[in-house]
Amino acid sequence: MANQTEYIFEKDFWGNWKLVPKKSDSGIGWIILLLIVVVIVCLAIITLPLWLALLGFKMVKTKRYYAGIGSLLALLYFIIDIQNRWITGFLFLGYNDSAGKFTEGLIGEKQIMYVYVANGIGVLLGLYFIVQAYLLNKESNALNNSTYENETSSANSQSSNDFSISTSKPKSSSNQVNLVLGILGVVFAIAVIYFSFNKKVVNNEVPINNIEVNNEQPAINESPINENLNNNVSEQEYNEPISQDDLLNFITQYYTDISSNNFLAENYFSENVIQYINKKNTTPSDINSIHNNNNEFIDGKSTIINNEINFDRTEGEINYYNYWIDFNCFRKSKNKYQNCKVRVEIGIDSKNKIKLYRELEVTDLKFTTNEVSIERDPRSKDVSNVFYDPNYTLFDLLTDEPILPNSEGQYNIWYSSNEDPSPYNIVLSKNELSSHRYYKFKTKANCEQWCNNKKSNN
Repeated sequence: MANQTEYIFEKDFWGNWKLVPKKSDSGIGWIILLLIVVVIVCLAIITLPLWLALLGFKMVKTKRYYAGIGSLLALLYFIIDIQNRWITGFLFLGYNDSAGKFTEGLIGEKQIMYVYVANGIGVLLGLYFIVQAYLLNKESNALNNSTYENETSSANSQSSNDFSISTSKPKSSSNQVNLVLGILGVVFAIAVIYFSFNKKVVNNEVPINNIEVNNEQPAINESPINENLNNNVSEQEYNEPISQDDLLNFITQYYTDISSNNFLAENYFSENVIQYINKKNTTPSDINSIHNNNNEFIDGKSTIINNEINFDRTEGEINYYNYWIDFNCFRKSKNKYQNCKVRVEIGIDSKNKIKLYRELEVTDLKFTTNEVSIERDPRSKDVSNVFYDPNYTLFDLLTDEPILPNSEGQYNIWYSSNEDPSPYNIVLSKNELSSHRYYKFKTKANCEQWCNNKKSNN
């Protein structure tokens, strides 16, 4: 049987009615409608602190603490959601799949600020309702007690032939108030315990790259792993951290192999890795796959700020360290160059293998249309800072952070001198900067700290 086609009447350009085939529904409209519904539901869930608080206006004032408690519980869920990037990752912050590929949020990261504001208003309303209900219940309880005492006194003056009066106190709202305080105590106890065990993971789910960042520092040792470092580590106790210099050599070589395309995860990572970036319980083979499949963060490069790596703690057989990196790359999805600072945590086992590598914090995130290249002047830090060479990158004298130009190619810096240790601000071009013979700093705080140190030493 031939396919049947439905026909309908439509007006043509001249206003005449014609019988034409009915346009079939491709289903795109339903998909768009479903997506809109999903987004609205997700937004409603992550803004529950506000909606639950607003419900309090529909409640009796003495019962509004229920709305307040609900708002606090919803806030706790919102914080957990941000950490795990469930709804907030889908809508705003973006997320990484099992292969480490990063996907942008549907709405955009900047728009989450409106959610923070809405939830902040909701929590403030919730706390107000809790305090209001507490005070009203307390006042009602005091009034009931006063009425009871008056009735008891009047009853005692009556004849013994009168009906007996019960000596039991009327029910008050004190039990409700105690229940409220108990629930709040449990909520905050859970929150404290949760964040105590997860304080190092708050920013972990905010990776800035899918592969390791590249270090442009020269190689210390051409071997994949420093042999002397291996010998020293094998002779140490598990809870004794290796020296700063040895660890710096090891991590520098690690980044050097990545930048020279000689990286093999087996040379650096343990057979069982606790965490790599945001991927948990992984292997060197998986880490190699993440590096090879990266197509979002292009030509990533980094500088260990101040060449400083700090020992943090020992857990079992693993020594944990953290340090800061200045990272820049080309973001394919944004078609812009990215620059930021990243705080990295690394765990080293007794065999000098990386057991954990993750990004704890990302700050100073900037996007530009111009490529950022980090090239260190081979001269000493103070000389290259004062007598700046335009062929190299300018570094902050105090923190050793790269100082980069703005979108107009201008350097907005702070400066000072030995003769006059006071902070001053100036905006210069790249050529003008080379003739500005002062100590240069990235921020006012850095400049002030150097000035204070200088004054105290004098």
